[in-house]
Amino acid sequence: MSSYLRMVVSATLAIASLFLAASLTLATGGRTFVVTLAGGATDDPDGTGTAWLRVNPGTGEVCYTITVANIGVPTEPAAGLGAAHIHDYATTGIFVDLETTWTATTSGFTTAGCTNGERDALIALLRDPSGYYVNVHTVEYPSGAIRGDLR
Repeated sequence: MSSYLRMVVSATLAIASLFLAASLTLATGGRTFVVTLAGGATDDPDGTGTAWLRVNPGTGEVCYTITVANIGVPTEPAAGLGAAHIHDYATTGIFVDLETTWTATTSGFTTAGCTNGERDALIALLRDPSGYYVNVHTVEYPSGAIRGDLR
């Protein structure tokens, strides 16, 4: 395939992706994020995962599907908190507790569900998603085994 044809195909796919994202936003009344999760210097260096989040201030819901691998069993850092959260960088505190229940898979663990969030807080997240990140906790890494930034 010529470089010109690759460029045209790439541009066409990018435009189609934008239209798809816009239509999903309109259809669901919120915004969908796909967040790549990974370990870092203080996290689990082998850990990987993906979080699909739909943030909808109109309904006050955050729906999610998260898959993880190579981190051990996702575990609540404290009683009553889910093992995955959306945090804000300003305070590093829990912004939205995702109230997760994990299922083992052949390659790791997965969870899916919906939880509630304050409308104004969810609007703030949508206005500046780069100020937020998702992380998943384990016993070995109670501060977070893997994380990823919203964009």
